Order: sequence, then C-alpha cells, then structure tokens
Amino acid sequence: MAREAGDEGLKPKRVSFSSGKLTLEGLCYFPEGDGLFPAVIMCHPHPLFGGSMDNNVILSIGSKLAQNYIVAFMFNFRGVGRSQGRFGGGIDEQEDAVAAVSWIMSQPEVEASRLGLAGYSFGATVALPVAIADGRVKALALISMPPGPAQISQLK
Repeated sequence: MAREAGDEGLKPKRVSFSSGKLTLEGLCYFPEGDGLFPAVIMCHPHPLFGGSMDNNVILSIGSKLAQNYIVAFMFNFRGVGRSQGRFGGGIDEQEDAVAAVSWIMSQPEVEASRLGLAGYSFGATVALPVAIADGRVKALALISMPPGPAQISQLK
C-alpha cells in the first residue's frame, strides 16, 4: 500500500494464507494501539483485466480504513501477483474470499463481531455471495458492481 499523508502509525504486514491447496498473498494494515479493532477485507477488480490488490480504489479504501483504526486487509485472488492458481471465473475466487475471512478472524487484533467485506467491480460480485453465506461477515460494501441476473437474484 502506498503511504499517504496521515499514514503514520500504521503497521503493514505482508502475509500469505491458504485457500484450499493454494497459497495467496495479502497485505494487512493494523492500526497502532492496544485492544481489538474492527476489520474490512477488500476484494479487487477483475484479474483478467489487470485487477489486483494494488488497484488505486482498493489502496485508497484501505488507507482510509486504517487511518480510522480499522484493520484493512487486501489480498490477491488466485493467479494474481504472487498468489498461486488460475482464474476461477468468479466462483473459485469466492473460496479465496472465505479463506481471507478465516485468516483475518484468526488475528488477535481483530474484533470478530465487527468484520466487513468490501468489493470493487468484479470484487463486488465475489463479495456479495460470500457475505450472504458467511455469518461471520457483519457488513458489506459493494462498489461499482456490474449488473447482471446472477447478482440481482442473490438480493432476493
């Protein structure tokens, strides 16, 4: 995550975690201080069109979350950056998002009852079904979600 004015006091941590048999890469920003913090996991835009955790929208959201004492966790879906595997058509990437939820929930700084999931574009189409199915996710933000019957049917 690029450092911006006001990023002082943030502790970045490069991580790797498992999604099935694959190892994925991520970057997590933990606020300074003691106690438990809410957390948000961010899902990036379409991998086949250059989307990654280094996307400017994902980085901006992560920076603002961390500046406001919220753990910000971004990760690369399978086949992106240093994450293993190949593009899974949006289905296998849901497994990656669930694995990211499990990883962040295992962090001692995270308050388990205050976990959010955010997705941008393709990442929104991945985040929506995960948030609906996974009771650990308490908040959801969808940014520029592409419209389509599959996404709309999940809202019913």
